[in-house]
Amino acid sequence: MVRKHQLPFVYVGQGSSHSRQRVEAADEEAHISEEARPVASDDNETQAPDDYAQTPALVQNPAPIQNSALVQNPTPENRRKSRGKTKLADIWAMTGEYKIQLPLNDEGQPIGKDGSLFVRWLGTFCENGMLCPLTPAGWPSIGAKFKQDCWTEIEKRYIIDPNIVAPPNQMAWAMHLLGELRRNRRTKLKKAHTLSDKNKASRDKQEEISRSGAKSLAQISDEMAKAKGSAVERAEVYQRVYRTKDGVPISTHAKENMNRMTELLNDSSIRLQGEISRGILWSNDDVYARVIGHPEHPGRVRGVGFGITPSGRNATNLSQFASTPSSSRTTLRTSELETSYEQLREQVAQFEARHKEELAQSEARHQQQMADVMTSVRDMINQISQGVRDVSSQFYHEVDNGNK
Repeated sequence: MVRKHQLPFVYVGQGSSHSRQRVEAADEEAHISEEARPVASDDNETQAPDDYAQTPALVQNPAPIQNSALVQNPTPENRRKSRGKTKLADIWAMTGEYKIQLPLNDEGQPIGKDGSLFVRWLGTFCENGMLCPLTPAGWPSIGAKFKQDCWTEIEKRYIIDPNIVAPPNQMAWAMHLLGELRRNRRTKLKKAHTLSDKNKASRDKQEEISRSGAKSLAQISDEMAKAKGSAVERAEVYQRVYRTKDGVPISTHAKENMNRMTELLNDSSIRLQGEISRGILWSNDDVYARVIGHPEHPGRVRGVGFGITPSGRNATNLSQFASTPSSSRTTLRTSELETSYEQLREQVAQFEARHKEELAQSEARHQQQMADVMTSVRDMINQISQGVRDVSSQFYHEVDNGNK
């Protein structure tokens, strides 16, 4: 069995000289153990993707049943199949000489297989109380030392694009994401052990539950955009995640919403345009908002994934950590246009100065030519006048001689 996806190592020249061998050895060990791994169970926030190898957890013997007549010998056929906990030993074996380039969209959301792998590896922090303790409840109450240790582990293994998340903001960005994963972990533990009847009733009242699984909306939209060749808006993502594997809407209500969205999406006048790197396109009057209704919540935007807020300035917004407020490519293009505009202004100013200089020189030449013409005319007039005077003097001289 061959792994479908390999880790994209980037050599940075730090750490032990044997770190590459350690990583490859851990990767090979995890890959060998995958061949004996049973079929995967339900996805969760910290499980690895299907194409990623992990060491399976040990299967414990089932609890004894009081009625011995019903007891059967456990066999591989009647044991519950489980994929085990995510460990990602190959990533943990990295020591700093090789790192992984983390793919992000312009909103600072991890995308692609490597982005999904990063989120899952970050989720394993929540399994280690020495790195990310689950108490106290609030993430801001966790000591700075824990967060610094977590950031040290992340920085040792991943390269975050400085054009998307500025280096001074990278730790805050990573801790913000880790805080969300920690909250999800606490919620799942609470559901597994102390889920109240009130919460169960609230869950039953939900008409629509997405079928996106462990993939985030940012990752799903990135796959859709690459397949489509253009950016997608949240109505298109809604039609994807609220269907079963067979493509059937999960409920009658979801089917009605999809039909209305399809009709509106056929109207090109209300379709949104943007770059793929911007993630899921949305606006307060897009197709999704017209069908689902209700204004956006102050702290989040429905259907676009983790970290996006309506204002873009909320303290819990991932975009605050990005070096660009919206699209880095758009901002870069704007910067290029501004530079070109300044260069054009300089060229126009130089042209105007050169034109004025040439005009002044032309005017000077014209004045000189006029002065030369006037001088020539005066010389000609003087010559004619002198000639007339000479002829008149000769004429009078001849007349005087004739009279004598």
